[in-house]
Amino acid sequence: RSKFSGKCMKNYDLTIIGNGIMGLSTALALCNKFPKFRIAIVGPWGNKNGASISSGAMLHCFSEVTTQTLATAPGQAKFTLCHQALKKWPIWLESINNYLPDAKKLRIYPGTYLLLNNRSSELDTDNFFAIIEALNLYNEPFEEVLPKEIGEIDPVHDARPLRAIWVPGEGCISSHGLLSSMTTILRKMDNVDFVNDHAENIDCKNGTCKSLILKTGEVIHSEKILLAAGAFSQALIDKMADLRDSMPMVLSGVGYSILVEQNKNKPITHAIRTPNRAGA
Repeated sequence: RSKFSGKCMKNYDLTIIGNGIMGLSTALALCNKFPKFRIAIVGPWGNKNGASISSGAMLHCFSEVTTQTLATAPGQAKFTLCHQALKKWPIWLESINNYLPDAKKLRIYPGTYLLLNNRSSELDTDNFFAIIEALNLYNEPFEEVLPKEIGEIDPVHDARPLRAIWVPGEGCISSHGLLSSMTTILRKMDNVDFVNDHAENIDCKNGTCKSLILKTGEVIHSEKILLAAGAFSQALIDKMADLRDSMPMVLSGVGYSILVEQNKNKPITHAIRTPNRAGA
């Protein structure tokens, strides 16, 4: 049976708008718990603008810290959730790998090198020390290393790191591999449909949302609708006055993502990064 198209519409228990990491992970978790739960996942195939593809799947919590991260009670609460989520990755990955053959199993590449780069402003320095302070506060292991001893970098002379730390509790995973594996798993499930289309509007009456209108004009009827489309969610939220006026806006940052090939003779096997410069 077809796993996509606007022609296989029916009633669902849940419709998920967004086919990135959040949407697919939610669908898989629900399928594990409720095998008969009927789910539709709505989103265009191969969405190259999605954050899930561009992120590189860095499993980072402390390396994202800025001077403002722990400055407020809401910030501290959010960081605590991030810290808890970081610890759950091995268990979550095992639940995905249970569906995959040995040759296709996913792995976490453990450990992150955090570099204080000399080609940036004082903001990098401030955030670098804020990260160290957070690591100490949460008793998370790390060690300072000499940048010249990091064999996976070869900086030009005037862009050498000033300092560097090694954070063994963080790391990365292949975002392409993760998305591809979860998509493959979900396509084999009889209770899940993929809809290769854009969500245009959500039909809400009396505070209840029961149907989703697609760009093609097709309609999906659903008991629940989950917005998991990142910053793309805001266009739908703007069309629902009650929801729009009761929550903060969902905003996106601007950045660049480059896909490169590894040097097979000298592969990079750890995440290597600088402090967060966005203040996000």
